[in-house]
Amino acid sequence: MKYIVSLFTLSAIVLFSSCERELKEKPVKGYIPLYENEIDKTVKLNQAPRTLSNPGKIYVYGNMLFVNERGNGIHVIDNTNPESPVKLAYHEILGCDNMAVKNGIMYVGYGYGMLSIDMNTPAAAELLNFIQYPGAEATQPDRSTSIKDNNGLINYICPDSNKGAIIGWYYGQFGGTYCSVR
Repeated sequence: MKYIVSLFTLSAIVLFSSCERELKEKPVKGYIPLYENEIDKTVKLNQAPRTLSNPGKIYVYGNMLFVNERGNGIHVIDNTNPESPVKLAYHEILGCDNMAVKNGIMYVGYGYGMLSIDMNTPAAAELLNFIQYPGAEATQPDRSTSIKDNNGLINYICPDSNKGAIIGWYYGQFGGTYCSVR
């Protein structure tokens, strides 16, 4: 049954998608694929603290605050003294969207799956694992939630099957050849 559902989904994507592949001179904003074998390029833990620029969800764990930088990473803040919080680190995780912590392990929504990160020493975190949600690979960004350009197009870097399975997308700037859909 799972095979039939996957085959139907793949057929629908191929039949109903119209991708225009274009070479553009100017860089554009759009979606960049996260490939399963490139996690080490898009997850850089224990970076120097940064200024909050586009904060999202906040997670409180003991005296620690974890603040999601929408689609880009997680700020680690020691809130032992609420009048003077101390920024400890920044974990760059391109494509992250949600997080929770239990027993010192942070679970981060990452593309079409979840990362687990040991946060027992928050400024010296360690990546433990990535689990992809079953049947979650997508060859295009989700049209219902994607940002469109001024022409009503969703721009994205065309998938490259030689790079492996796509585990998600993150929003960024790129140039060269790319795809667009309405």
